[in-house]
Amino acid sequence: MKANEIKAALQERGLTYSMIADAAGIKIAHISAIINRHNKSMKVANIVAKAIDLPVEQVFPEHTAVLNQRKKEQERRQNAVNDLRQRLAS
Repeated sequence: MKANEIKAALQERGLTYSMIADAAGIKIAHISAIINRHNKSMKVANIVAKAIDLPVEQVFPEHTAVLNQRKKEQERRQNAVNDLRQRLAS
């Protein structure tokens, strides 16, 4: 979703950045930075998505793409480490 669509969805639910920030214990500026795509944070992306009752993948698809890429990289690394352990053990 684009930033203006997220803002409209929040307004429809009677929510403001300030309310989300207070409820989550984070700064308003951080909420704004994530919604406007100046920063990335899965934690805040999840909070905003829950606030508008939509899946995070729908609200912030670029965040989940980065997360999926990191998981794939971690899996590849772990597989390489496991292979190396087996070679060193023999």
